Amino acid sequence: HERVDWYVNTLNGTLATFEETLSVMQEGGQIIDYTGDKLNLSRPASQDLSMDLGDLRNEWRGYQRKIEDLLSSTDASQNDAIAHAVEEQSSSIIEKADQVVRSYENVTQRKLSRLRAYQLSFLCAGLIVLGVGWWITRKSVVSPLGQLAEAARGIGEGRLETSIRVSGPDEVKTLGQTLDQMR
Repeated sequence: HERVDWYVNTLNGTLATFEETLSVMQEGGQIIDYTGDKLNLSRPASQDLSMDLGDLRNEWRGYQRKIEDLLSSTDASQNDAIAHAVEEQSSSIIEKADQVVRSYENVTQRKLSRLRAYQLSFLCAGLIVLGVGWWITRKSVVSPLGQLAEAARGIGEGRLETSIRVSGPDEVKTLGQTLDQMR
């Protein structure tokens, strides 16, 4: 009798844990996972996930009633029939629970896809900014300094008749004017 009580208590604890977990998955809230950590779940935003959780809830209610009938029955022949019905319904409830898991996977995959799209957008925007920065730097600093370097070589080689005209930032223009005066 002591062993039967242990099984009944264990089964009731398992039923209560499943019920609590299913309620939190449907409505949101806090549960303690198998490691003892607290988990905060929000109410599902996905219609498909909500529907799958509702289907699991409906299947669970029938399953739970059969378990309660089994626990309250004292007729051995009736217990065998109820146990057989519980066993048959177990595969159905497992199938519904598996569908909930697949729905969670789908929700997660959609979120990951969205995150990847955001990351790719930021990468493209960063590359565009980098390219524009490179182009501006090349146009306003590198090219004018290259022109000044060429003019300085020309002065060094004795080509003094060509005036030096350089565009770019003020510092580069000032350097160009100074080289032109030296010429």
